[in-house]
Amino acid sequence: LDQQRPLARDPVDLLALATADVGSARATYPDRLVEVVALPGETVPEVSGDADRLAQVIRNLTTNALRYSDGPVMVRVGSHAGTATIEVIDHGPGIPDEEKTAVFSRFYRSDRARSRESGGSGLGLSIVAAIVSAHDGTVNISDTPGGGATVTAELPTTIP
Repeated sequence: LDQQRPLARDPVDLLALATADVGSARATYPDRLVEVVALPGETVPEVSGDADRLAQVIRNLTTNALRYSDGPVMVRVGSHAGTATIEVIDHGPGIPDEEKTAVFSRFYRSDRARSRESGGSGLGLSIVAAIVSAHDGTVNISDTPGGGATVTAELPTTIP
């Protein structure tokens, strides 16, 4: 996170942002399906935040999911108990339980991702964690049913 640039606090429509921002991931992986959906039956609230940085969260998570899985990637946006949620779901190899916290550390690369040829510097998820934290939110990883990883960022719908 660029500490020199103050965090903007503007109304951000996460569904519109996600829909617009997955275009760069689609351009990098044109043969792969990336779907953006709202969680069923829910109105996605606006959050008060920095649209550019929140777009970076979506872009980093989507690109990571496409890089490390072979199947489609889904970006789901919704709300739950006063928080707005962004979920990026893949059906790749998943992340071992013992690495689910470590992957958010700077320069961390799991064994299957250590090769420079595979791309990445080990900063993408640490940037995601820093941006989400700066928005008073949390980010975590869980297993996708059937295999893969689901990364969930939760952001308060109102930020002081």
